[in-house]
Amino acid sequence: MGTIELTETGELTASPPEIQEMIEQMASARRASPQEAFEGLTFWSNGYLKIVPAES
Repeated sequence: MGTIELTETGELTASPPEIQEMIEQMASARRASPQEAFEGLTFWSNGYLKIVPAES
């Protein structure tokens, strides 16, 4: 399971680092803003990996 968070400054962060890299690549390929990427990838799953919001 990976976590995703949109910070108050608008930065998209994810954990673990491999998930961060994957999300950055997906967002770049789609030319998505951090907000768009957060909304599009929250609760995304491919059957092996699920991305959920980080607990605040």
